[in-house]
Amino acid sequence: MKTILVGSLDDPASINIRDRLFEVCRWVKVDAPLPTWRCSAFEMVFIKGEKIYAEGLDAKLRDVGYAFDRMVFISRHKSASGIPTLTVHPIGNWCTAEAGGRAETLVPPLPHDMTAALRALKRHASGLDYHVSFEATHHGPYLETPTYFIEIGSTPSQWVDADAARAIAEALMSARPLNAPVVLGVGGGHYMPRLTDLALERRVSVGHMLPAYAVGCIRAETLAGAAEMSGTSLVYVHRKGLKGEARRRVLKMIKDVGLEVVSSDLFEVLDAD
Repeated sequence: MKTILVGSLDDPASINIRDRLFEVCRWVKVDAPLPTWRCSAFEMVFIKGEKIYAEGLDAKLRDVGYAFDRMVFISRHKSASGIPTLTVHPIGNWCTAEAGGRAETLVPPLPHDMTAALRALKRHASGLDYHVSFEATHHGPYLETPTYFIEIGSTPSQWVDADAARAIAEALMSARPLNAPVVLGVGGGHYMPRLTDLALERRVSVGHMLPAYAVGCIRAETLAGAAEMSGTSLVYVHRKGLKGEARRRVLKMIKDVGLEVVSSDLFEVLDAD
């Protein structure tokens, strides 16, 4: 399986992560239509402009000769809180398309790879003053290739932090996916705190993640498609992260589309490192 890492020449975090990747792996410059480097089973390509609006980038890259099975975007993360944060997340839009992509359209996730990246990121950032977490599924671009984003946030000073970028570079190179059950995550805030804890503590992989704020606008067909893309019929619901009416609505929807709600007890405890 071949992975292509995608950064933007207009994103200082992308450039920072690229430069740290150069330090942890021997990359070879490739003669290609875009700035491209290769190391082992990875290729890294740099585009111009905002990554979240790079609609159909996978098809465009293949049209000019790139070959790959998976995509990982190395990116900055913006947050008004300014809290130093390292995140990973699937992409797509549960409801409207406010930041790239298509409305009510999700991109295939990489549950095992993304969850392994979260665990590796937690290890490699252990000495840094950064919060490490999932984010809910959100934003574009629209793609048909399995994809996730890995990001440095939340302000310009963090985007150029070499230590934070090095943690991401080392996580990408060292992550080892587990053969684990996959769950769809539902409930909680944007940073999916209970799903993050579940992935760090239990032998499970997480696919698409539906936050509480999107429950009111989601359609049953979108939820069913998210589970199918994630390769699972299992749903982990953060019940305390949903208010009464939203909780009742989503639990009924889960039942109506034939999915199964599971608890954390279903999954083995991860061995300590």
